[in-house]
Amino acid sequence: GRSEQDIVGRLDVDLTSQARAEAFRRNDLAALNADTPIRVEQSMPSPSNENGLYEVIKTPLRDSTGRVVGVLGVARNVSVQRAAERRLIRINRLYKVLTEVNSLIAARPSRSELFKQVCQVVVDDGGLPLAWIGEPDPARRVLRPTARAGDASAYADEAILSMDDDPNGCGPGGRAFREGQPRVAHDFGSNTSMSPWR
Repeated sequence: GRSEQDIVGRLDVDLTSQARAEAFRRNDLAALNADTPIRVEQSMPSPSNENGLYEVIKTPLRDSTGRVVGVLGVARNVSVQRAAERRLIRINRLYKVLTEVNSLIAARPSRSELFKQVCQVVVDDGGLPLAWIGEPDPARRVLRPTARAGDASAYADEAILSMDDDPNGCGPGGRAFREGQPRVAHDFGSNTSMSPWR
């Protein structure tokens, strides 16, 4: 996305952040030390100035006498491809979770055992850090975790999820309970409905 005049004669640090310039330099040195082409993936701004993921082949560049005079880099934007691969991995994990949960249901364990096993499957096969199942506590008007799995299971015990349409009930758990429909918050960090639990 830059003109030749903006690039020729410049150092990486003139064109990007110090940290990114150092990463580029390490990749260049790795190609020189290997004395063979190497393939790396690195984040770089795309022509639209958004960060993209690029597959870069770096090759030692030699003059007619065989002396190394630089590094040739050829980059290909693989952002869309990698995003599709991550999506496919997530979908495959979800299918595995659904298959395992169906098997658990068919085995007809007790309700509490089923909930525990479902949470464990979601963590183990779904690759998620936390899974919990809550049941309503009408006296306190909250959803109380009755089963949990994962590293952050103590978090589930401390989180207050209201059954009512108030700030502690505006997240996907409270809404799913009240509306009887699945609700999803894809980004815990920026979704405003998740602010009571951050």
